[in-house]
Amino acid sequence: MVIAFRRPDLLIQTLNAIEVVRPEKVYFVQDWYDDHTSNFAKECNDVSSILHSIKWPCDITYIKSDHNMGLKFRVESGLNEVFNQVDRAIVLEDDVQIGTSGLNFMQTMLSEYANDKLVWHINAVNLVQGFKLQPNQYRFSQYAHSWGWATWANRWSKYDGNLESWPEFSVSDGFRQRFTHRSEMKYWKTIFDDVHSGRNASSWAYPWLATMWQHNARAISPNVNYVLNNGFDARATHTKTGLSMSIDSESYTEIDSRNLLAPESQHLNLGADRDEFLYHYGGRLRTMKNSKIGKWLNKIRIKAMSLRNSV
Repeated sequence: MVIAFRRPDLLIQTLNAIEVVRPEKVYFVQDWYDDHTSNFAKECNDVSSILHSIKWPCDITYIKSDHNMGLKFRVESGLNEVFNQVDRAIVLEDDVQIGTSGLNFMQTMLSEYANDKLVWHINAVNLVQGFKLQPNQYRFSQYAHSWGWATWANRWSKYDGNLESWPEFSVSDGFRQRFTHRSEMKYWKTIFDDVHSGRNASSWAYPWLATMWQHNARAISPNVNYVLNNGFDARATHTKTGLSMSIDSESYTEIDSRNLLAPESQHLNLGADRDEFLYHYGGRLRTMKNSKIGKWLNKIRIKAMSLRNSV
């Protein structure tokens, strides 16, 4: 399943990567423009032309909206429609490139854990920076990422897009005991509060993660990075700035992604999860801000600003 909107240049690169594998069945889900987004008309039509010019032989289903739905509702409705027809899917947005190893990894995990109802999500991306990982293994994680992923229809059917059950879950032991650091709990509580209240209405990934946690579910993450994300620009919905994430090809050139070592237990890899929170979700910066040195530096910054404003 490939999700696209108005980035034909990135879509071409993504499709070129997929063409190497030549999947037999592909769903193309595209958002569209309306009166409020009519300046995207040419780009949307260019994307549509690309999707209708696929050269490799495969069974293609096009799912295109007739108005601008936005990322959240386009992904939700697209997945709902796809899962009315199949029981599992690999999901790529138009800015994510993935090679054969990454697709093989997700297909293998989808098969091996199809009946394990604690596993809801397969990541293709590895965002751990400092924690030591064995590249010929994978791990269980509480974090589900959207940069190349896969799931099953029976898991997605429980998706709570508006987080209607969040108020009850937010005060439960199941939520509070999930974290070893209070700063991490506060971070996610703020995000899920914003989703529930409607202050953040553009993300499907946050309510999906919250739904997983409410069901005590987990994700599988590779210990190497199988994707290239090059969608950090002004056209993105969320990741407008940042550095492109590269495929960690040197780490898995000698590894068979279809035959990796399973974790010794189904316990979450808390060390790797903590690393992701610190370096991917900005927990390191928040920890520093709350430290004595961080508070002291913030006082200096505030005083400097007040002196500058008084001049």
